[in-house]
Amino acid sequence: IKKATIYSSLYYRATSNEMSRFEFLWNQENCNAYGFGWAWDIAGGESNSGRTAQTYVNLAHCYSYGLELIIDYQLFPWWKANISSNFFGQEEDGTDLNYSKVKSFNWNSKLSSTMTLPKEWTIQLSGQYYAPTKNIQGHNDARYFADIAIKKNILDKQGTISLNFRDIFDTKRSDGYTYSNEYISFNHRKPYSQSVSLSFSYRFGQTANMKKKMKQQQDSNELYTGGEAE
Repeated sequence: IKKATIYSSLYYRATSNEMSRFEFLWNQENCNAYGFGWAWDIAGGESNSGRTAQTYVNLAHCYSYGLELIIDYQLFPWWKANISSNFFGQEEDGTDLNYSKVKSFNWNSKLSSTMTLPKEWTIQLSGQYYAPTKNIQGHNDARYFADIAIKKNILDKQGTISLNFRDIFDTKRSDGYTYSNEYISFNHRKPYSQSVSLSFSYRFGQTANMKKKMKQQQDSNELYTGGEAE
């Protein structure tokens, strides 16, 4: 349409033996039931009985279906926004592990806003959001964070200074709940995600054609801000 370009796709995926995170109470009965009897003595046997074990297992089947949507919008000649979203339903079969089948609807989205200002300044703000999800053992809370980057071309566009501030609001974390027959657990993970970096790059030996090509690429590519692709 006039100021926007829209890309979309519908999909259906069937996966056999999908790798999925799995947690259980470490005792000999569970080790044998979940196929880890061989590791009982190696991992300490009875001395570690009662602890929780975290691993990855192959589920029998996983099905997902949904819509991927990408919108590029030119708000003004100097301001461009991009939003990409994925809306999908998913079914995991945990019956081989004595859990039930779980059906869920999930979505995530990423927004990128790029402003090209006078005197070779560029500012980009990006944010990502992952909605709460369910799995065969519990659920995970929503995750979200934002980054900002400022770039200026100098030295006749041969050099670039970039300032990046990652996880502006210090919100990057993951919280999840696991429910089993023996216990309920809450997992909180908070990485040291906030950081500020200043960098300088210089391009040597560029011809006029190379400069033109790089300008076209810069106009179409996002300024790197250190965001996730999970």
